[in-house]
This record gives sequence, C-alpha cells and structure tokens, in this order.
Amino acid sequence: MSVTLNTKLRPAGKANALRRQGLIPAIVYGPTMENIPIVIERRDLHKLFSTITRSSRIELSISDHDQA
Repeated sequence: MSVTLNTKLRPAGKANALRRQGLIPAIVYGPTMENIPIVIERRDLHKLFSTITRSSRIELSISDHDQA
C-alpha cells in the first residue's frame, strides 16, 4: 500500500511560528541526499496516520511555491 503526503518546503528558522499556525515542521534526510526542510499540515498528517499500516510506503510530494 502506497500513500502520498503533500508537503511544502519551509523557510529556515521559522519552526516555532509554523507550530503556532498548526503546521508541523520536519526534515527529510537520507544517506545520499541533502537535508530538505519541509512543513506538513497537521490535518493531513492525522489523516495519514489513520490510513497507514506498519508496512505502508509513504511518498512525499514536495511543492516549493511557498518557499521564502
């Protein structure tokens, strides 16, 4: 089962302000890629957690139109 999570790039150093707006700051990282700071809508993450299982694959869709 594969699920897509829509995210956006986030500006650096704005994590607390994003949390106050109900958004969740996160960082995507891996051994062969650079770190990517993202922001996830809280309701999207709650919806995701209600539909996935332990073996679900989560694909990220990262849009950059709101990048500061």
